[in-house]
Amino acid sequence: MMNSKKLTEKHIIFKKLRDKLAGIFLDRTTNYVIFLDALPK
Repeated sequence: MMNSKKLTEKHIIFKKLRDKLAGIFLDRTTNYVIFLDALPK
């Protein structure tokens, strides 16, 4: 019982970390698209 609780905590931490990385990646991509849009055509 104790073991599965620890596993769940690890899973939550991993999920948060993954969400944070995904958020950073999304921000970078958005900034890149805006940057490309701003370039003179």
